[in-house]
Amino acid sequence: MRVSSLIGDSLNVTLRHPRLWVFGLFAAAGGASVSGESGGEGAEAAAHSAADAGAASELAGVASDVAASETVESLQQLPAALEGFASSAAQLGELFAANLPFVIAGAAVLGLGMLALHIVAEGALIEGVSRKHRDPAAPFTIRGGLRLGLSHFGAVLGVKALALLLGLLLASAVGAPFALAGAGLLPLGAAIAIGLPMALVAVPIGISLYLIYSLGLRVAVLENRRVVDSLRRARRLLHGRLLDGLKILLTVGVGGFLSKIIAAPVAIPVLMATGIGFLVGGWVGAVAALVTLAAPLALVGAGLLGCWTSSVWTLGYHATAQNGARA
Repeated sequence: MRVSSLIGDSLNVTLRHPRLWVFGLFAAAGGASVSGESGGEGAEAAAHSAADAGAASELAGVASDVAASETVESLQQLPAALEGFASSAAQLGELFAANLPFVIAGAAVLGLGMLALHIVAEGALIEGVSRKHRDPAAPFTIRGGLRLGLSHFGAVLGVKALALLLGLLLASAVGAPFALAGAGLLPLGAAIAIGLPMALVAVPIGISLYLIYSLGLRVAVLENRRVVDSLRRARRLLHGRLLDGLKILLTVGVGGFLSKIIAAPVAIPVLMATGIGFLVGGWVGAVAALVTLAAPLALVGAGLLGCWTSSVWTLGYHATAQNGARA
């Protein structure tokens, strides 16, 4: 498996098909104009007062004093704003406490709904990436993707549930000696002597389980196999080709790391706009600026990252399956 080809093909699918970002979003789950006008007015004033530099300097000084006074006034209002925020938070907490059963029920329904969307999006994204890789001109709509995701709902849910169960069993086995030591049923020294070697052994086992799980999802969706059979097929694909699986995992990790580096400079103008919003409109202006700018960027970024991750795993599955067929 060539990592360069995997990266190039995954980027091609991700960047050329924005509709996949919608499913990537759920699969991953989950002031400037004011400054411009001020700058224009300042230039015009300077042009009109070119003959009188002293007047222009005085005007600039007055503007600076006004800006400074507004900044100081906003900062002086900070304790009162924080007090009001604390009071609102306390009232909201009381409201939640008074309606706790409804809050719990609503949170449970919302959580189940998001889980269902995640499972549907996972299957739809795998199908969509695979189809767009084979034929970029192949039609793929949001409605069609939802139908595909729903058709694979049971298989995706089963693979995820079984992988989660295996992961919990592995974590329980590693943590059991320390839990017994905490309960006073095992000396701490014995717990460390037993638990640390188990933890070292559990690391490669956990990585192998994750590789089998990620490829097993693709097998279940693209080969229409049952849950256990999908995981067995994924294990057979990795037999003798564990390095290919590690290449896929490393590519996904590097992509996630680079996305954070790219997001850092994007966050700078968002923070600047939030600060301007605070100076102009206090906390209301700051929150409005933050939500207006950060929310769309965060949604698009999450959709892109989710689509990229699924593309790498799906195309990596295809490459691993082709290598296995040749062998």
